Amino acid sequence: MTADYAQLKIEYPDLPVVKKRAEFLELLKKHQVVIVKADTGSGKSTQVPKFLLESGLAAGGRIGVTEPRRLAAMSIADRLREELKDENLVSTRIRFLEEGPKDAPIKVMTDGILLQEFRQDRLFKMYSAIMVDEAHERSLNIDILLGIFKGVLKERPEFRLVIASATLDAKLFEKFYENSAVLEAEGRMYPVQIIFADPQENSSKSKGDSGLVEEARDAILALEEEGKDHLLCFLPTERDIQDLSAELIQKLDDKKFDVLSLFGRMSPREQKKVFQNSGKTRIVLATNIAETSLTIPGIAYVVDTGMARVSRYNPQTRIQGLPVEKISQASARQRTGRAGRVKPGVCVRLYTEEDFNDREEFTEPEIRRSNLSNVVLQLRSLNLSVEDFPFIQPPPRSAFRGAYKSLFELGALSSVERGARVTPFGAEMAHLPMDVALSAVLLRARNAGVLQPAIIVCSALSIQDPRLFPSEEPMKEKARRMHKGMGGHKSDFLTFLAEWNGFCREWNGTTWNALRKYCEKHFMHFLRCREWIDLYEQFSRILKVKFGSYVCPFDSFHRDNLHIALLTGFLGGVARRDRDNGCYRLVGGRDAYLFPGSDLAGKFPEFVLSAEVRETSRVFLTKASEIMPEWIIKVAKDFCTYRWFEPRWNPERGFVEAVEEVSFRGMVLSRSHRVDYGRVNPEEAARIFFLEAIVEGDMPRPFPFMQHNERVLEALRASEVRLRRWGICPSDDLQVDYLMERAPGVFSLQTLKEFMAKNTDKALRYTEEDWFHASETGMEHFESFKNNPVIAAAYRQKLAKAQEERKAAQHGGVVEFQKILDRQIRSELVFDSSKTWDGLSLEIPADFLPKLSPAILAHELSKWRAWMVEAFIRELPKGDRKKLEQKKDDLDDRFVDFLERNPQKSPLISLYEAFESFGSSEAALPVLNPQNEHHLMLHLSITSSEFSEKFPLELSPEWGACIFFDAVRPLVQKAALAMPVLGVSYGWKPQGALAMQTEEADFWQRFYRRTRLVSLEDSALKSLFEARFAFLNRRDESGWALRSLLAMTDAEKEKFTVDYLDEVLARFSGIEFARSRKVRSFADISSRETTAETNSREGLFRLVFDASYLGVTAFVRAWDAFREAFVGFRRGTKVSEKLLQLASRLAAEENLYARLRLISAFVLPEKASEWGEWKEGLSLPTVKNLREKFSSYFAGRFLKDHELKNARDTLSLAEKVRSDADSFDAIVSLQILLENFELLRYKRSFLAQAPEEKVERDDLLKLRARFKSR
Repeated sequence: MTADYAQLKIEYPDLPVVKKRAEFLELLKKHQVVIVKADTGSGKSTQVPKFLLESGLAAGGRIGVTEPRRLAAMSIADRLREELKDENLVSTRIRFLEEGPKDAPIKVMTDGILLQEFRQDRLFKMYSAIMVDEAHERSLNIDILLGIFKGVLKERPEFRLVIASATLDAKLFEKFYENSAVLEAEGRMYPVQIIFADPQENSSKSKGDSGLVEEARDAILALEEEGKDHLLCFLPTERDIQDLSAELIQKLDDKKFDVLSLFGRMSPREQKKVFQNSGKTRIVLATNIAETSLTIPGIAYVVDTGMARVSRYNPQTRIQGLPVEKISQASARQRTGRAGRVKPGVCVRLYTEEDFNDREEFTEPEIRRSNLSNVVLQLRSLNLSVEDFPFIQPPPRSAFRGAYKSLFELGALSSVERGARVTPFGAEMAHLPMDVALSAVLLRARNAGVLQPAIIVCSALSIQDPRLFPSEEPMKEKARRMHKGMGGHKSDFLTFLAEWNGFCREWNGTTWNALRKYCEKHFMHFLRCREWIDLYEQFSRILKVKFGSYVCPFDSFHRDNLHIALLTGFLGGVARRDRDNGCYRLVGGRDAYLFPGSDLAGKFPEFVLSAEVRETSRVFLTKASEIMPEWIIKVAKDFCTYRWFEPRWNPERGFVEAVEEVSFRGMVLSRSHRVDYGRVNPEEAARIFFLEAIVEGDMPRPFPFMQHNERVLEALRASEVRLRRWGICPSDDLQVDYLMERAPGVFSLQTLKEFMAKNTDKALRYTEEDWFHASETGMEHFESFKNNPVIAAAYRQKLAKAQEERKAAQHGGVVEFQKILDRQIRSELVFDSSKTWDGLSLEIPADFLPKLSPAILAHELSKWRAWMVEAFIRELPKGDRKKLEQKKDDLDDRFVDFLERNPQKSPLISLYEAFESFGSSEAALPVLNPQNEHHLMLHLSITSSEFSEKFPLELSPEWGACIFFDAVRPLVQKAALAMPVLGVSYGWKPQGALAMQTEEADFWQRFYRRTRLVSLEDSALKSLFEARFAFLNRRDESGWALRSLLAMTDAEKEKFTVDYLDEVLARFSGIEFARSRKVRSFADISSRETTAETNSREGLFRLVFDASYLGVTAFVRAWDAFREAFVGFRRGTKVSEKLLQLASRLAAEENLYARLRLISAFVLPEKASEWGEWKEGLSLPTVKNLREKFSSYFAGRFLKDHELKNARDTLSLAEKVRSDADSFDAIVSLQILLENFELLRYKRSFLAQAPEEKVERDDLLKLRARFKSR
């Protein structure tokens, strides 16, 4: 079958892209990615798949073709079947429809289908090539696919990707993909005359409610009167198409004209009517679905309204809406290109040329106009990493944090952390093509039985307010009364529903005339009401529901359930009344006010939900409703925080109760409900229960053991009087300890009854002997009673608990694991300001250190970051502190942004910069001293298998990357690390830790991992290699060269046996001679060589010994070359010039890594590709550049004299050093000074803000006057 595809005789029509066929096939051989930029009408959509089939790629898998729309996919597949004259060569797959054989070599599908296939086939192994058509549309699906392909191309070198469009930005794609090429082709075969609207007529024309439809109608009739021919008209919405169709059917002769509609939700059979020839002139009315990838035969005229419905996220309403907007210039050209395919054509644009020139050049990618929550949900549902995903035009990474938070609150993700999994609810949301907030609301509404009212409200939230508010009296007052009559529900959402029911009763799916009359009478916007109906129908189709009537009576659903469903999507819009300030406080801390036009205006409910927060002169809550706090708890139960106060014994209820406080994002929702405290804190509840109910006897009906115990206590008190000794009768606390030990798990009347039913009350009964004996050593010291039977149990319990906590936590805190750069790190949390280890202690594996810096730790550890922010705000003046408390989350977000931008800086500096970015305070910056607040320090304990003891490190948020490096520098050689610093690496090597280029550090890290576990125990192999090293007169002091030879791969172990090595590494003694004398060692050769040999001696010696670092294979080959050279010296024959040149270079080269590169190229040429480019020397900042950085600090007033002197002395010393090692140390010292100075600039900001040159204007004038008088 593969051979048949290769031998197919493919015929091509006369289209512009066909002329580029040979060039395309040539590019396909040389490049993985071919970008085809061909104008509309060039034939790229139908001919390029045939080029791919002809290329023979079908032998390795299918050829996939993706289209953004179902209609385009079906029409292109039909066209390919027709041109290839074989239906078995092409299959089609769109949603709910599959045509053609499953093994057809060409598969045409929508991009959504290919994304679904990606879930099962991560590398698209079914395909040998994929063509992404109409890539300029940059839908979310297309952008995700283009990012996925970047990884597929790396993993599959044989895979080919073709990106095709008429109007894409080819340079952008070419830069994005490596190994790509651009192919350009011409477009239309016939000219198209473009007619713009007349500017004067366009500006003076009143379009009214349906002006766009009327203009299109007039343009169509004028064109058909001029010359009857097939016409395509682009309209923004389905409703516009239906209206214009109705008007044209009345105006045109149905015997001569076919008026056809074309939009996305039509069935495939209905859509195909536009391609069938009925013998009549076709007038096709289409949405932007007809812009791309399909050719409607014979179109001569195009009427372009210049508008389209576009998915766009509105940050103010926090909703992904579908507004009607102006199209881009690229889309306008696409529409024009629908004409001029088979004859000269005309395109009438219903907008001016000036309007065209003012439009955006390209359509804005969907990812730029989408709620990033939608993007994150799609990527996570495909199990793709959001942070590492290669977007063509990536959004700011910091913006994803808010998306994670939103999706977590909506219940779509399992957590706010990177890599959070999609929940089943989130998976359902991902399949709904709408804003995540609306999808969450509608899914919750469906489960609660309030789907129809929820769809009505959600579609209303997606459009502009449909109510009209005239500005002049008396109409203004009349409209106000009319709209107020629809309210009175304490909910703008129910007002929307009342308005909907009002016009739907008049219209109810009949004529638009009825709706228009209703809107005029009731001050409603006709077009917005139509758009409202459109969205209602669209949402209903997406959810696959159909209701009996458009009208939704108020008694047909539960109002509370509707508002609870709305809460699901708009938790960020919850606000509580602030009586002191006469406003509302949003959950984020911002002050806001009810919108004067809201149904809630003047009512002041305690809690409100707002679907839109609008900021004008004030922050207003629009589209709001009253809500109950228990609704918030019901929806956001997992995001609420709970605290309990005032626990006390309630004899009537029979348990210890406490006041429960429930908060949501700092907003207190409830603080009056009293709950069973034993379910929350059973230990403390038990203590209160035993003290107040049992010991003090506050119980309606005492138990028999209580009466028994009271008699025992009376006897003990009598003994105290009789013996004149106090302390025999136990205190209340001791009795509670005793009872808690004897009755574990008892904290209420019910649990006590259950305990006694199971165990009787014997354990709870006192005996005089026990308490009497316990008193003999004195009741005042608890420690003295640990051997007493009465209190031994309580003592043992406390002791055991303390020991258990000590085992789990080194510092007596809570042990948990922190996720840092996707790695789980053990930590201990201590809340004790009196201890130096107060705060967070981390156990850091030494091999993790190179990836860390203080800024990275601050970015990853939200607790540490939060403590810094709190301490920072606490040090501010009272006025600033109060303002910033409300913006704490915003400050943290900016803090994270600065940490991401500057991972080398001190976290504290990033916090200062984040605070400055607010620009709201003129006060001096607060001064934090982490040394005095132990919880602001990170207490690190660095562990490694290379050393037994843990390395303690107190990391300050004042540290930058260089100070951190300097602190862990002693561990580099000890733990064999490579620490990145100042653009180079300070890393381990056998001779000791040094600064080196990153490539060299990577080599030594690989070397260490290869050799570290090799045993140096005595063996035949070890003895053999040591003997050869002895012959070379070189002691392997470190043992690393020997380890390298012993670290053989499995293949090397099979080949290099002891016998084999003994033969190929034969010693010179007794075999070779120099000047007729036997050579017993390398030293003998040195003493007898010629001058030429002397020049090469050290180089040849280095060749052999250094080759051992590259492994046994390199060592054996180097030994052969070494012996060959000395055979030549002995016999006087010519020694390889290449070998002598190498020896000369090795003798002169002092850098071991540089020598290894030269040796590897000589003895291991097959591994040449493993060595990247390398430039000797260190790329460190120059002292001159650093001096320039210091200049601003020298000019300031905030540094002290000794600090300035230290900086100048260090700069002078740095200029004198010559070696790389000394230079590195000097540059590190200077960089540490710079990090400290930058921090001091903020800490001493009151000085930095008062430079010496600043003189008051009045003083300057006085000085000037004084000099004039002289």
